[in-house]
Amino acid sequence: MPRPMPCCARCKRCRGRARPPTGLPSAQPGCCWAPWTAPFATQLLAAQLGPLLDYDSRRGTQLVLTAWTFLENDASGTAAAALHVHPNTLRQRLERIDTILGASLRRGGRFLDIHVALRLWPLQSAGISGR
Repeated sequence: MPRPMPCCARCKRCRGRARPPTGLPSAQPGCCWAPWTAPFATQLLAAQLGPLLDYDSRRGTQLVLTAWTFLENDASGTAAAALHVHPNTLRQRLERIDTILGASLRRGGRFLDIHVALRLWPLQSAGISGR
């Protein structure tokens, strides 16, 4: 069984019981998992990534994964290698993502909101939700 995250060992909300989901790429030290299981997480995902999630669902694409991988690779071209695609393909996908979201994934006022939502996305995908 995974050990509690460092902040959860002293967290009053979860009393040290929160555990990071195993096998998730976003599981990292310093993050209390209790708040991310609240309905807030679902609302944030819908508000920031809803159009992109719908697009992927309708078309069978993986643009959310592309956006997540891009940010996890420090918003650099190394994401192309991680995705096993040509850098031009990555650039085209990022332009499509910007168009669908109506905001730039790489800069601007919504960058942080989108980034936080993308960090929550694997948690929801693993079945951790506020329901």
